[in-house]
Amino acid sequence: KMASFRFRLVLLALLASCFIAKASVSSRIYKTINSDSPCVRLTNSTSQVGCASNIGGSQGTVHYIESGGDLTWVLQDGPHTPYIPLLHLQDFNDENLKQLKESSRISGILLLANQNVSETKP
Repeated sequence: KMASFRFRLVLLALLASCFIAKASVSSRIYKTINSDSPCVRLTNSTSQVGCASNIGGSQGTVHYIESGGDLTWVLQDGPHTPYIPLLHLQDFNDENLKQLKESSRISGILLLANQNVSETKP
């Protein structure tokens, strides 16, 4: 009986340590993005613009786009697809948007309104 009790105690300790380790790893990998900006979707007879998401949510690797080379890497070479590029507002233009929209490697886009890179760079 004592051996069975010790076995159960050890098993319980192992399960508890696995749960704690999982929570610790999860908190290091995933970050919540809080924003004071509302999500708005605008539509007209020809197009729509604004916030949207897949039914299960949009998931992907967030990658900071600092230059055209970064955008090319995300669209062609990056091994951790799908990507959610983080773009400055000035880089959110027709040419870049067309490339991002046509790529199967992109699951969303985040826009960075603050132009002070030293404060916002991941």
